[in-house]
Amino acid sequence: RLVGEKHLKLRVRHGGQLRDAIWFGHSEPVAERVRLAYRLSIDEFQGQQRLQMVVEAAG
Repeated sequence: RLVGEKHLKLRVRHGGQLRDAIWFGHSEPVAERVRLAYRLSIDEFQGQQRLQMVVEAAG
């Protein structure tokens, strides 16, 4: 789903588990199956912290 005007929020399956991911500066939809280059980050929202994948590229 689109977050704001320029960011794509994704749910990705990694290691058999669903993970949150965000791709800053990217608003185009991606294929259902895609390889991602990402880095891990901590997302803090309303006092809660979660592991988040920050997408750098897809191919």
